Amino acid sequence: MRVMDVFSKKPTEMRGYERYLIRFRGYITEPWQLEKMMLSYRLGKWGHRGEYRGDKVTYYLKHLRDVADLISVELGIKDDWKMNVVCWLHDMLESDKITLDKIERLFGVTIRYWVDLLSKGDDYINDKFSYIRRMKEAGSIEVIIVKLADRVANLRTLGMKPDPTFQIKQIRETNAEYLELADYLIGLMAKSSHWNTPARRHIGIH
Repeated sequence: MRVMDVFSKKPTEMRGYERYLIRFRGYITEPWQLEKMMLSYRLGKWGHRGEYRGDKVTYYLKHLRDVADLISVELGIKDDWKMNVVCWLHDMLESDKITLDKIERLFGVTIRYWVDLLSKGDDYINDKFSYIRRMKEAGSIEVIIVKLADRVANLRTLGMKPDPTFQIKQIRETNAEYLELADYLIGLMAKSSHWNTPARRHIGIH
């Protein structure tokens, strides 16, 4: 079946990835871009198979969906296929199921670069600030938006891991690192001809 045929299906006939793709009707019109989005959904599901959230019950796939929903539904970014692809791939390197070279072959050099920026290296535990600093130095608005969406999704599900020490640590990290990153993002967006437009301002410039 051609990916564009998804738009002619009834909701009750759709699979999970098809119900996800339907929200992009009228925004993503190139079949090959929809194919990439479908592939990223399936790859994220495959790459995190058997993984659970902190409650040991919820599949990790829900986190990827939460981030994707934040980008495409809550922020309304439906016309950027690359950003929506990265939502499903942002934790793939950390799961050790795929390499950057493979990501580049499947999705292109931009997706490879974004996934690399979003991935926590081996030095993350000892130097968490370098992870945020790397994103700032890259100056990628798209990457920072996805990272902040990732953090928001994690904060919303803190209750899945009922460990007060962990919860307090996450909140302190957010205050120390991610609020400043959000301010930095607003400055970048205000200077961008692409993001500082009426269609994008609702995302947080004003």
